Amino acid sequence: MKIPVMIGGATTSKAHTAVKIEKKYAAPVVYVSNASRAVTVAQSLLSPDLKIPYVNKLKQEYEFERHLYELKYQKQSNVSLEDAIKNAYPINLLKPTQAQNPGIHILDINIDDVVPFIYWQGYFRAWEYKGKYPELLTDEVQGESAQKLLDDTKEILKKLSTEKLLTIKAEIGLFEAEKQNDFQVKVVNKENNQSEILSFLRQQTDNKANGKYNLSLADFIAEKNDTLGMLVVNAGIVDSNYFSELKNSNNVYEQMIVQILTDRLAEATAEYVHYLIRTKYWGYSSENLQPNEYPENYRGIRPAIGYSSIPDHFQKQVVWNMLKPNENIGLSLTENMSMSPTSAVCALVFADENASYFSVDGLGRDQLERYAQATKQDFAKLESMLGVHLGYISESIDTEE
Repeated sequence: MKIPVMIGGATTSKAHTAVKIEKKYAAPVVYVSNASRAVTVAQSLLSPDLKIPYVNKLKQEYEFERHLYELKYQKQSNVSLEDAIKNAYPINLLKPTQAQNPGIHILDINIDDVVPFIYWQGYFRAWEYKGKYPELLTDEVQGESAQKLLDDTKEILKKLSTEKLLTIKAEIGLFEAEKQNDFQVKVVNKENNQSEILSFLRQQTDNKANGKYNLSLADFIAEKNDTLGMLVVNAGIVDSNYFSELKNSNNVYEQMIVQILTDRLAEATAEYVHYLIRTKYWGYSSENLQPNEYPENYRGIRPAIGYSSIPDHFQKQVVWNMLKPNENIGLSLTENMSMSPTSAVCALVFADENASYFSVDGLGRDQLERYAQATKQDFAKLESMLGVHLGYISESIDTEE
């Protein structure tokens, strides 16, 4: 079923909804603590402009509720910051690689070049389909509607390309990088000698007990003569006349397709540009993709800022200071570090052969106090932003509606 559900009443709670119900139902599930909120909740779920950000915010809130539940009842085992640092990825395993074409590069992207990189599984998930792509196209229950959605989406994709209704821009920065200490990296643009400091958090879960390192992205940069990449994508530059027609029309279906599709095109462009970085700009890989081939098992990572290994959104400001994407590709930052347009990507690029994706979980108060001081952030606000990654239950975080 894909009908949204509102849950309320004396025997319900947000925690119960998150732990017992939300993950088991395909459509949005909303815990409503007061019946007077039902109308505004319904409006948010029915609005093509509000639904996606509203549902995404709900998912983040429920994820945090489940995290608190685990902390309370399953007793996650964490370690001190000192012990986590002792169990860092060994710096002697690093093999620094210099970029063949360092500096800043601004790219105009052809839509047709990024289509093979679209992650259709994520596209269908945004439409709340369950199951794997392409198998869901032949699913007895979902198959017919999923195939129609795919056909309609490809028609709109063709329209955006042939009529030049969507512009996609990307910007790359490949800078000299030096590890300053266990959690900070200095990046330098040799063209103008501009430098900035990136700060990274470290896992504080008891990884050593499982034979694993307590990772920080700072571990994958050497103390000298290394390179770190920055990547931003703006896939939200829609033709103004077409955008106005969409907004003024009653075609909510096409509005939703364009909105979700541009989000996926942003991710696809990041994948495509990462391929160009590896093979052309940084030039450490000789891989050669065939037409319509999706890249897999390549060397290097591009963690997005604001996600599991770099959950501090304010590190985006370092990228903006170095790349100036607001001037170069029309991508700006709001006060709370959201990107505008929203169909965008901001990521860092690491080339070390052992660099991997991970989540900085189990964060202790000892690490956050040091990090807040180093980055000049308010401690309580930092706790709130990193809530799902904390290894303790903070008194400053209000989990009630």
